[in-house]
Amino acid sequence: MRFRDRLLSETRESISHSGRCALPEEGLPEPLARLWDDVHRAVEESCRRFGETGDIQSGIEYLRKRYVSEKLDGPPRFDSESVRLAYAVSYHPAHAFAYLHLLMRRGLGQVIFGDLVSPPKVLVLGAGVGAETLASLRWMSAVETRLVAGSRFVLVDRAAWETTRASVLAPTVRELWTQHKFVFDEVTSDLSSQQGLDFLREECGHADVIFCPSVISEMISEHSQNQMMEVIHETINRRAKLVLIDHKDPEFEHVSRQWARRFTVLSDGATPGVIIPQPTAWVRSHLLDGANHRIPTKSYPMAWSVLKAR
Repeated sequence: MRFRDRLLSETRESISHSGRCALPEEGLPEPLARLWDDVHRAVEESCRRFGETGDIQSGIEYLRKRYVSEKLDGPPRFDSESVRLAYAVSYHPAHAFAYLHLLMRRGLGQVIFGDLVSPPKVLVLGAGVGAETLASLRWMSAVETRLVAGSRFVLVDRAAWETTRASVLAPTVRELWTQHKFVFDEVTSDLSSQQGLDFLREECGHADVIFCPSVISEMISEHSQNQMMEVIHETINRRAKLVLIDHKDPEFEHVSRQWARRFTVLSDGATPGVIIPQPTAWVRSHLLDGANHRIPTKSYPMAWSVLKAR
């Protein structure tokens, strides 16, 4: 089922809030607790439908090892649904939670979206499942509801994530979509290719917000991030915000300094670790069971830099 079809679906596959299936921390703000609960319900249901938990386990092991050796071997490949679901289990929930934490508790939401006078067009480069999109929509619905209706999210990735988003992302945004009718566009494009760079030239000037999450580290390992930076620098709307966000490490600090030479810095910072709640009992039992690198994430050190054209 495609993403829009899943949003239109009236089946019981959509999220229900009749009880928590995950174990969010006591005292979490309601938007963070609800996001964690919703994401894990969708992930668990998707993996149960897929059925082959052994394939997903192998995918998790592959991703854990590949990210460790990324500088030598390049970024992971997401050519199979089992690997994409493995990412949805082992990375997407923690990323979405950490992004919403930064938007709400570190004030990034106001920095990125607070001065907008109309619903934004948001371009997400290297979108994967859509953690940035989910966190942004949840922040808007909690803080700036006026921005939700009519907003447009363009999710760009070199891998074909449509099926995974239909099962994992769509149930977590369907209630909001029913109320506000925002727009999703999904684009499969390799941003290191000429076609991908041409796409950026066409789209960047129309975006109000451009998210560059882990796509930057992937492109560094492939020696192609300078081309992308040049295209964005040449074409970005002067009022738009460019958001670099990733795990905190020396490489990210180097990249953000590099980009800061070409743009005005509105906000930058880091947190030593966003504490990540535990996944559901079923996920811990069947997928993130501690064996062979299949360990739940406990915290994420995050770094960010919000930029705009000079």
